[in-house]
Amino acid sequence: PSIDDFRQAPNPFNESFQFSFVSNTQVDALIYIYANDGKLVFSKKSAIQAGVNKIQINANQLSGPGIYYYKFVVGNFLKKGKLILSK
Repeated sequence: PSIDDFRQAPNPFNESFQFSFVSNTQVDALIYIYANDGKLVFSKKSAIQAGVNKIQINANQLSGPGIYYYKFVVGNFLKKGKLILSK
């Protein structure tokens, strides 16, 4: 699969954030979110469609305010980044 126009916003966030991207095919996306100490606090497998996709994550699915790191995987596409959940 090919992933284009990958974005994660807003950052910092306080209620929710979303990953948005364009895929050229139907495929599964895997999302992993880790706390600052490296502990996995959230994971999700999401079926995505060809075209524009948006996956929303709510703050209440995480462990409270702080710094998090994400890993977003679709086939051979891998994107890593930092998230800040503010109060």
